[in-house]
Amino acid sequence: RQVEPLLARGEDVMKMISGLSEEADGVVKELKLLLAALNASKGTGGKLVYEDALYENINELLESGTSLVQMLEENPSSLIFGKRKKKKADDEEESESSYKRTRFQGRHKAAN
Repeated sequence: RQVEPLLARGEDVMKMISGLSEEADGVVKELKLLLAALNASKGTGGKLVYEDALYENINELLESGTSLVQMLEENPSSLIFGKRKKKKADDEEESESSYKRTRFQGRHKAAN
C-alpha cells in the first residue's frame, strides 16, 4: 500500500529530471553557437572581443558620458542655457556688484 504512492511520485520526479536534462542540452547548444560566433569575430560581441578600435571607441564614449554627467551635476542650468562666456562688460559689472556687496556687508556688520 505505502509503496504505490512513492512509485507514482518517482515517475513524476523522473519526468521532471528528463525535462530539465533536455532544457540543459538546449542551453549548452546555444552557448556553443554563441562561443563559435565570438571566436569567429561575428557580430558586435565578437568584434568587441577582437577589435581594439571598437573597444577604445566605446571606452571614449563612456568617458564622455561621465564627463557630461559631472558637468550637469555641477551646473544643471548649462543644459538649458549652455555655457555662457563672460564678456568684459560682464566682468566689470560683476566686479562692481561684488564691491557693492562687500561695502553693504561691511556697513551691516558695523551697524550690528
